[in-house]
Amino acid sequence: MLRGSAASTYLGKEAFFARAFEVRGYTATLESHTKPTFHLKDSIRETSDKFTNQFENAGVAVGNSVWTKRLEPKKGPIARLDSVVERGVDDQFYAPNGSIEGWRALKAAKAVKRRAKNGFECEYAEGPLQTTSTVPPGRFSPRKVA
Repeated sequence: MLRGSAASTYLGKEAFFARAFEVRGYTATLESHTKPTFHLKDSIRETSDKFTNQFENAGVAVGNSVWTKRLEPKKGPIARLDSVVERGVDDQFYAPNGSIEGWRALKAAKAVKRRAKNGFECEYAEGPLQTTSTVPPGRFSPRKVA
């Protein structure tokens, strides 16, 4: 479990996006900042009714303690997706022949009525997703862009 400085260090060095994208402005000030930005109330009802704190674009919560910080990505060269796609991957990573209509149906716009056990009804709706790509077939392989 993260505690104190480990939790604040996590934001700029170990969190999901921090590992994938370098962070600008991550300094020893944040690393040495061991006090949480704020604490959540023990009662969910009290937190829900009285919560007024503001979150920044990065944060971590451990128990009732929350650390939040505004971090900015380091600017660097822009890479196109096709520059990090592996070619010649095994066929198991491709959709089987004849499944394209199923994929089109999954990616099409849709509106579905939902009903909860308690009788509450709502409509889930989503717009269409692109079914074709200009990126040649391959498998995404994250790597640092030079």
